[in-house]
Amino acid sequence: MTNRHEARLSVVASTIPTGCPCGSKKDCETCDHVRTIFYQTLRSHVPHRLTQDDLIELIRSKIPNEMGGQAQLAEAVGVTPQNLNDVLNGRRPPGPTLLKAIGVKKSKVYELED
Repeated sequence: MTNRHEARLSVVASTIPTGCPCGSKKDCETCDHVRTIFYQTLRSHVPHRLTQDDLIELIRSKIPNEMGGQAQLAEAVGVTPQNLNDVLNGRRPPGPTLLKAIGVKKSKVYELED
């Protein structure tokens, strides 16, 4: 999934100087390898952020494919079927019980304007 973070990582990675630090005009294998490791390390430290739609899609993916699936999921995670239905239809945000059950944590994020 391409998102704003991927774009920012590309910008950061593109600021890594080209050419070998040893003074060569072209990249050597060592320098290319260092840039690759730097990029992979940087990427691993950026959290994956979900939009509201991504979160709802993730919750929907956990619903069993049978009659009464929403009720089964609600019971399994410890929320009411009405609460789960409200979350899936965008009428309320998911609470901590539901978020924990699907492996998501809520965080407040501040971003620079583009």
